[in-house]
Amino acid sequence: MRERRWDLIGLSETRLRGEDVKTIHEDNLLVHKGAEYGQHIGNQVIVGDFNGHVGPRTLLLGDVIGPFSIGDTNSDGERIIDLCVRNGWSIMNTFFQHRPSHKWTWYRWNQEDQEYSQKSMIDLVLASRESLIHDVKAIPFLSLDSDHRVVVALIYLRFTLARPPVKRRRVAVDNLKEPEIKQRMDENLCAKIEINEEEEDVERAWESSKNAILESIEATVGFKYIGGKKKRTSFWNEEMRKAVKERNDAFRKWLKERTEDSRINYVRCRNVAKTTKRKVVGETWERIGRDLEEDFQIVHNIIYCDLPLL
Repeated sequence: MRERRWDLIGLSETRLRGEDVKTIHEDNLLVHKGAEYGQHIGNQVIVGDFNGHVGPRTLLLGDVIGPFSIGDTNSDGERIIDLCVRNGWSIMNTFFQHRPSHKWTWYRWNQEDQEYSQKSMIDLVLASRESLIHDVKAIPFLSLDSDHRVVVALIYLRFTLARPPVKRRRVAVDNLKEPEIKQRMDENLCAKIEINEEEEDVERAWESSKNAILESIEATVGFKYIGGKKKRTSFWNEEMRKAVKERNDAFRKWLKERTEDSRINYVRCRNVAKTTKRKVVGETWERIGRDLEEDFQIVHNIIYCDLPLL
C-alpha cells in the first residue's frame, strides 16, 4: 500500500460542475470537485449509484464493459460509458458471471402485478485496472430498507511490508586513535591472552584468543551501532548520555513533585547538559580537524558521514 496510491470514491448524483462547497439542508455541506480527464494518479476504484444502464457489451467497448452485462442502455448509461472510456476505467459489475438476481442492484415493486417487475443494474463499481477487482455481485433480499440492494466487491490489495532497519554492532575503531585508549587496549589484551606452547587443540586456542580480544575491546575501545531508525550524532558519547539522562530524570522529578528544590535541581542539570554538549561538540570539531590534517584519505567519510550528523 505504501508503494501505490489508492483513491476510493463514493459517488452520489449531484449534477453539479466545477469545484465548490454548498450548504444544503441547514447545516449539511455538499462538496463537489471537478477535474480534467486523465489527471488521476495510481489505482482508482469508484463505487456508487450512477443511475445509468450501461447495456450489453459491444466490440468497441471490450475494455469497458465485460461479457456478463445485463439490461439495456439509456442516456445516463451512455454518459457513464463515455466517462469510463475517457479515463480508462472498466465497469466491473459486467466482468463476473452470476445469476440475474446477483446482477440487479435496484428493484421497484409493481402493485398491479404484485412483483418486482422493474429492476436494473445502476449501482456500479468502476476500476482503473481489471486485476484490482476479483468479484462484484449484489446480495438479493438485503435492501436495508431501500429499493437498492447491497453490492459487494472483492478488491485485491497487494502490498509489501517494509522491513524495519536492522541495527548492527561494530567495533569503534576510531577510538584507537586516542593514545590512552590504545595503550589500555594493549595492556588489557596482554593480560588476558595466555600463550601456552603445549596447547595442541587449535580450535580451543583460537576460541580463547578470540574471547580475550572481544573482552578487551568491550572494556576499552567499545562498540558503535550502525543502521536502525534513529541516527546517532557524531558527538554522542558516554559523557553526553549521562548528562542528558540526569537532565531528563530531574525534569520528570520536577513534574511529579513541583517543589522549589526539584526545580533548582532540574535547572542545574539542564545547564550541565548544555555545557557538556558545547564541550563535546567542540572536541568533535577538533578531532575532525586533526583527522583531516593526518589522513587526507578519510576526507570523504568525514564529509558524507560525520558532518551531516553534527
